[in-house]
Amino acid sequence: METRYFDIGATPCKVSAPTGITATRAIIAIHGFGGSKESPTIQALSRALCPQGIAVYCFDFPAHGKHPWGGEAFTVETCADALLSVARYVRDAQFGQVGVFATSFGGYMALHCMEGLADALGDFALVLKAPAVKMADTCDQVILEGQRDQLEKLGWVQLDYDRPLEVHRSYLDGLRAHDVCKPYGRPMLVIHGTEDAVVTPDHIADFMRQNPRAELVQIPAADHEFKGEGQLDQVIEAAQAYFARLFG
Repeated sequence: METRYFDIGATPCKVSAPTGITATRAIIAIHGFGGSKESPTIQALSRALCPQGIAVYCFDFPAHGKHPWGGEAFTVETCADALLSVARYVRDAQFGQVGVFATSFGGYMALHCMEGLADALGDFALVLKAPAVKMADTCDQVILEGQRDQLEKLGWVQLDYDRPLEVHRSYLDGLRAHDVCKPYGRPMLVIHGTEDAVVTPDHIADFMRQNPRAELVQIPAADHEFKGEGQLDQVIEAAQAYFARLFG
């Protein structure tokens, strides 16, 4: 596996590609809230897919990883711009088949950008890992627990992740303005842990009811981060099998 770092505008990106062969297929991997393109899930996905001739592209959202923007520049709109700029870059590389693998908030963004991704990529395969299909509720009830008063008073709060993350009211307003828990009329794979207390089972059940063409893989006893023994392996295996089936 060979790794290359590059920028698309202000967006830091990375591609992991097979060694010694030309990749004919590609996956865009999208990290979650507070994560980065160096997430353990994306690294595991790259290790699994690159030997199969599949390149894995990933990037940092604004206010995450190495992205130079933060503060009030972290909005749904700037995250959408980053994702779609990567999608257009991958399109221009002219891969035969493309998929998207998105985690948590990344899943929210993939759903929010569904039309833009389809315009850029055509008929792409989609895998959602613990997708935050009701991200506004998740942010308000879980991520910002205990800090809502400060948010209302100051207009922003700082959260303790690998990179301290400022969340401004404009970001939450964007989440509330763009509901993604709705029908899409397309196939996709949803992977969810049965003990996920961040993206709760009722959120996933509501999404699945509205999307009968979506498939659900449940990982027993897994929480939101799939940190239990063998749980991440199960996620990667499910995604790998789904991409293999759709790619043929």
